[in-house]
Amino acid sequence: MTSIRWLHLTDFHQGMGGQKWLWPVMREQVFNDLARLQEKTGGPWDLVLFTGDLTQKGTPEEFQALENNLARLWEHLRSLGSEPRLLAVPGNHDLVRPTPRKPTVKALATWWDDEEISSEFWKDDTSEYRRMVTEAFTPFVDWQRTSKFSGRPLTPGLLPGDFSFTVTKDDVSLGIVGLNSAFLQLTAADYERKLVLDPRQFQAACGGDSSDWLARHDATILLTHHPQSWLHPRAVASFEQEILADDNFTLHLFGHMHLGASEITRRGGGASRRFVQGPSLFGLEDFGDGRQTERIHGYLAGQIDFKESGCSLSIWPRVATFKEGNFRVLGPDPRATLDEREAWSDSFMRRGARRRRRPASAPDSIGRPSVIVEPGAGTPSMRSMLSAGDYTRLHGRARLAVERLSTIAKQLGWHNVADQGQDLLKVLHQEPYRVVITGKSRAGKSTLLNALVGRAICPVRRSITTAVPIIIQPGEREFLTVNIEGEHPRLSDGPITQDMIAPYADQQNNPDNEKRVINIRVELRDEVLDLGVMYVDIPGFDDPNGRIWSSTAEVLQTAHALVLVLDVSTVRVGGFALDKQTKELLLDAQKRQCAVFVVCNKADQLNAEENREAKAMVQSALERFGVWDTLTHPPFFLSANEVAVPRQQGKANPPSFNVFYDVVWESLWKTEAIGLRRLYRVFEQLQLASDEVAMLIASRHAKEPERIKLREALQRCEEQRKEIVADGDEAIQHVRAHGARLIKAERTEFRTEVRKWVEALPVGEGLPRPSAGVEALKSSMLNRRHKVAEQVQEKLESRLTRLDSRIRKSLTELRSEAGASAQTQQMQDLSQTLSTWKTQMELVVPEHQGRQVARFAGIASFGITALMGQLFGLGALVGTAVSWVVGLFTDSADTPSELEEGVAQTFESNWDQFAASLDQQVSEIGKSLTQRIRSNMTRFMREMWTQLEDIRDVTPEEHQLFEHLKTETEQATVSLQTILQAAK
Repeated sequence: MTSIRWLHLTDFHQGMGGQKWLWPVMREQVFNDLARLQEKTGGPWDLVLFTGDLTQKGTPEEFQALENNLARLWEHLRSLGSEPRLLAVPGNHDLVRPTPRKPTVKALATWWDDEEISSEFWKDDTSEYRRMVTEAFTPFVDWQRTSKFSGRPLTPGLLPGDFSFTVTKDDVSLGIVGLNSAFLQLTAADYERKLVLDPRQFQAACGGDSSDWLARHDATILLTHHPQSWLHPRAVASFEQEILADDNFTLHLFGHMHLGASEITRRGGGASRRFVQGPSLFGLEDFGDGRQTERIHGYLAGQIDFKESGCSLSIWPRVATFKEGNFRVLGPDPRATLDEREAWSDSFMRRGARRRRRPASAPDSIGRPSVIVEPGAGTPSMRSMLSAGDYTRLHGRARLAVERLSTIAKQLGWHNVADQGQDLLKVLHQEPYRVVITGKSRAGKSTLLNALVGRAICPVRRSITTAVPIIIQPGEREFLTVNIEGEHPRLSDGPITQDMIAPYADQQNNPDNEKRVINIRVELRDEVLDLGVMYVDIPGFDDPNGRIWSSTAEVLQTAHALVLVLDVSTVRVGGFALDKQTKELLLDAQKRQCAVFVVCNKADQLNAEENREAKAMVQSALERFGVWDTLTHPPFFLSANEVAVPRQQGKANPPSFNVFYDVVWESLWKTEAIGLRRLYRVFEQLQLASDEVAMLIASRHAKEPERIKLREALQRCEEQRKEIVADGDEAIQHVRAHGARLIKAERTEFRTEVRKWVEALPVGEGLPRPSAGVEALKSSMLNRRHKVAEQVQEKLESRLTRLDSRIRKSLTELRSEAGASAQTQQMQDLSQTLSTWKTQMELVVPEHQGRQVARFAGIASFGITALMGQLFGLGALVGTAVSWVVGLFTDSADTPSELEEGVAQTFESNWDQFAASLDQQVSEIGKSLTQRIRSNMTRFMREMWTQLEDIRDVTPEEHQLFEHLKTETEQATVSLQTILQAAK
């Protein structure tokens, strides 16, 4: 038997008046009751399900306070042996309510009287109604995305807070759908019998096909904030028919009413529907003429037992009741009829036993279910987002799809499409994202890498060990390849051990790399590697051997991210220092905008005082080098030797290592250059290419009158393309000039700030050094740079938004012309397909290490990152290294004017560097924009012109090949989207 257990919380109302002094006592009651209840259920909690009204006003501050309260709860749950994932839907208090007088708010209030309002809301995700709802729930979505307790990956739905999630445990699968029932409740008015839960929300949350999603689960739970009784009568009908249906959901959990209740209904012999209303976790209700306050505190616990013969659902309702002596005790709800376990139960048939709508071998068209990995002893706290070998499998699917595209293009003579296929193949041949482990010899690089993969792969000895690069990369199975100069590679199947690698990587067995090993490649299945990442362990950069250092330097230059390992144990004897080689390594990484993680290893050998001293020394040195502010994260102090390798040893890893592991994971997850995101862009381009192929195929069937009309439309589109390119050039020049003006103004104001700093110095005391002035004012300087970069990005956004509108208008007109000329079904298909062409022109800002000022929320579509991939550079400029070297022969000043000039000149040099970098970044964006518009529009239009003159019919075999391409591309794209949208 397999059991899945959860806690159902609702209506906490973080921020409600009186909570600060009333909640702490009740919190202890809840914690004590959880311990008692876990003894009754007999196992840890897998999930915490929160059905809305987490906060009182939906502000970011309240969500931060909520996160702090959740941290206390999770600390208690961990002490009980649980590590659950949190799933939450928003309630009517989890939004920032807009002004009721706004026309959009008033219009949405007429939802049930004006069908045009609801129709526009569902059809147009850029409408002012959808934008208002999105904006109102932004703090909730931001919290849901960043909370360290939230389940991931969520498959997002149509509205903020909509999602689906899957828990797999042993051989069973539990699916959870959360739907936003509060999106119309934008004011404090009465909304009972006025709300809606729409089938479109349900379908989108299930990845577009609820039937397939339901078929993959043995039981299902629906989460909403409101009960069904709060829906409009017309909404109730569609909710029951399309969402609940006959037996779509095993259980419907909700809150809002503050009192607990449960109901099981069965109509006309159909399946049972189970509705469970959770009591408020923290509720204060006023009643009576005297406005007396009633406090309501409670929660629910639930469990599904999956058995071969059937399944059983158990619910433990818990509520605080008054006892004699005027105090509250949290325990079983006295109003409910419960069994000896203090629960009520119901049996049902396992969904998988009733029907399997899809065979096990069917391709996964919406991506695998998300997985909760129950951490074993010694496993880092970060949970896996992927199934083992996903990256390798998706990479293979991408190559197959590109090969099909190229075959179609060659057979039909579409040279531009064939060229596009070759471009995509070049992308697929690129290696995954490289995370290079570097540092001096004996710093513990190999030990740290073994800790990261949880396996003893790299040889570790007291003497120098790594003589050649060891590359650990994703694979569907374990495999070892040793590449030797002038010889065939030496191959071995897994499992891979240190003993298999030591003869080639260990200095003792391969001194000075006399065996001429180029590199050693190890393929593993690992949660980080399956992001499309490879780890590279290289010899120490202080290795004196020229040949070894040459290969090391080459690897460093191709690194996407560095993990710099420092040995801080030398602080004990006063020998710790960052030398010139380390400084050059850091400055080079900074110049290439390469992410850097600094790991201060062997910190376990230091006492508390020595640790504080080491931290101060490391920070001082990195600040002196000018790289402290650009680190991905402050240095990590840990001991790689203390990590359990292998993880199956059953030992708990030290918290310091778990923090490092999780930070690396999160950083990689948000990085646009990782292999998974690169694969997504490949499939995205394949989708666009397949749309082009569909249009080209359809155009072969067009008759001459339709061809004439389409030629005219293409000609007009070409003229508009030239105008758009010219407008883009003008926009970039305008932004460059705007940036120059901003910098000039900030430089002037900052010079005044330097003068005021000098004037404010105490009279009668000696003048400080110019370097002291630089240290005092550099924070202000960075803030001004940040302000300039942000304002330039805002201006660029404004101009590109207008440009985007021009592009959309041009393509809409082309689509209209093509549709007007359609006299046959083939031309109608062509007209419909043209609508996807605009997707190529959408402008977005990709995420990159979380450093950039992310914008374009209103016009970006997820994943379309190829067009403006360089735009993150503007945000990165904020953190660009600053050289604070005082530009004088001596760091001294005899007069206030000399001091002012010395400080100002240092900053003037930096302003010059910043201005040049900013102008270069904007210019590069302009070139990328022009190239993108020209290449996409021109290439497609040129192919269309060619096809209008070619009347050869497409063969059935070519049609079949195209259908295979389209199906493969759509399935893989949605699978990747399901994975990557968890990072949004």
